[in-house]
Amino acid sequence: MSAHGCTHLTHLKEAKGTQAYRLIHSYFVCCVSKDARAKKAQLCMCHTCHVTGPRLHACLQCVYFGCYNSRHIHEHARTKKHLFAVDISYGVVYCFTCADYVYDRELEALARKHRRRWARLLGLKECYQHWEPTSFELVLLRRNPRRKRIADNSYIGLRGLINLGNTCFMN
Repeated sequence: MSAHGCTHLTHLKEAKGTQAYRLIHSYFVCCVSKDARAKKAQLCMCHTCHVTGPRLHACLQCVYFGCYNSRHIHEHARTKKHLFAVDISYGVVYCFTCADYVYDRELEALARKHRRRWARLLGLKECYQHWEPTSFELVLLRRNPRRKRIADNSYIGLRGLINLGNTCFMN
């Protein structure tokens, strides 16, 4: 798994940047302001069946919200030839060409920034962040001869499953 998502996402970022992800994430995933919370409550529903239910995704290439489970977002992607959607619950990007969620360091950095702002808005002291070693810790890790190197394209230990309902036993 690449730290830069899939090649399709790389091409989209080169052509259009990250502004669409930034807007979707700050207004509909983390709601970094009171205005964002109001917009989410007003606009965050499937454009096909008008359900606000679980696994709602937002198209990353236009203004469309669709259900993942009812495949409305899939139908939109197929008919409009759009490649990406953002899961409104978690902020992860789904690539329809790869038929999988893809992860990108730049987008994850934006998401971390939004989560910190969201936590402050809610009066929380700090939200969970995964460990990023400091330069000093990197030096110590390099000096440790017993450490095993895992290839960059390895899937070992990267992340657990997103809770999709009745999947906790799979982690």
